[in-house]
Amino acid sequence: STEGVVYAGNGDLIIGNFQTVLRIDVTDGSTVWQTDRYSPTSGGSELAIYQDHFYGWAASANGPKISVFDINTGGFLYESRAIAGGLVQQIAPLAGPNGIVYAPRAANNILTDTLVAFLDTGFELEELWKLEMGWVPSGTHGVGPDGSFYMYSRDFEIYRIAPDKGVAASHSINYKKNQANTIVKIDKLAESVSANQPGFIKINYFDCSKDPIPVDTSIYIGDPNAVFNDPRMAIDADGYIYLSNGYNSVFCFDYELNLIWTDNITDVGGPALAKNGNLAFPAEGTVIKVYEGNGISCTTYPITFFVHNQFNEPIQGAEIGIGSEMKITDESGEAEFNLVEGEISYTVTYLMEEISNIYTVTAEPNQVVDVEFTITSVFEGSKEIAKIYPNPTTGIFFIESKSQNIENIIISDIAGKTLLNKTKAHQHEMIDLTGFKKGTYLITIQTEKENFTQRIIKN
Repeated sequence: STEGVVYAGNGDLIIGNFQTVLRIDVTDGSTVWQTDRYSPTSGGSELAIYQDHFYGWAASANGPKISVFDINTGGFLYESRAIAGGLVQQIAPLAGPNGIVYAPRAANNILTDTLVAFLDTGFELEELWKLEMGWVPSGTHGVGPDGSFYMYSRDFEIYRIAPDKGVAASHSINYKKNQANTIVKIDKLAESVSANQPGFIKINYFDCSKDPIPVDTSIYIGDPNAVFNDPRMAIDADGYIYLSNGYNSVFCFDYELNLIWTDNITDVGGPALAKNGNLAFPAEGTVIKVYEGNGISCTTYPITFFVHNQFNEPIQGAEIGIGSEMKITDESGEAEFNLVEGEISYTVTYLMEEISNIYTVTAEPNQVVDVEFTITSVFEGSKEIAKIYPNPTTGIFFIESKSQNIENIIISDIAGKTLLNKTKAHQHEMIDLTGFKKGTYLITIQTEKENFTQRIIKN
């Protein structure tokens, strides 16, 4: 059975069930690819997406793992360590906008129920930290636009966890069972810190050194007679959290968990957000209650950048920056971003030249940003004198001179800063860029007769 759908940047459906994941073409419903997976239990088959990767739980004898797949091919890439605590896993992973993958590992075991944060480096899932969490078998968690993770403690409190080493960025709202009149509760939970994996996690709950005074909010969250609490949440593009207790109340918080408003809805289900920001809750019977939104769209649209030279030949290895996001053009001279409607500022850098401009994103399909460079400073003709391979490279590449002796090899960044200088080189040389970050570099080769420059791309 399929338990949930997430979406690729172009709108294709990525669907996970117990044994497979499928990518469905949004235009015609055809299957783009299908890949095998083995989900632990019901409720654990949902997926999460970050850029070109998607994540899902995988069963193992030592406890579930987070598996990483390529969203374009469906191919398996790598996986996390097994997270102990039994074989049952009913809460889906989530991915933040910063490459952090949150694994809420909860199976009603106070010894092992933890939130584990991994950083997807592109080569592995690097474990950052973990801390104790509460068990909400039918509940949902959330990730805000700033990367904060919102979860529930073992005392059924709502926490905002910042992405850097599990620092709780604000106070929490307590909704413990058997407590009809709930207060805003500020806690220092030193006992909730896990010091054994890896390193010690410091948790700060206050923006100032003076503890705030608890305020009676008269909030009633949770059914005092219920066996389980069933909180579910949705988070909009501005970071507002909409929470349902699954029983009779809904709440709206800002990103710091300050209460904005609350309402009573009998037999309320989970929240859903529309494109225009409107909020909907399923209520008693067949009733759906809708709240007017703030008009901010959460929808993104694929924008393709096409970078080429004055002869309309595609340029591979150009760096495109939009805010904190950076991508590199492929062999077709293209790079794709998923952006919301409105004006964006972008910068395209190739070799030592830079082009900056503004583009207005609309809801139209097939939007292309055309960027042209006039190439005058890099000599592609250098291939006749020396062979550089492989290019692009993952780290190690070779330079082979056909006839001339190489006297000097200089590697520099696109700003012209020298990063490596190798003198008295031979006609056949190996260069190691393993420790360099991904991007475009310039390689200048000085021979007995001339100097020439060519770009090298590190993936």
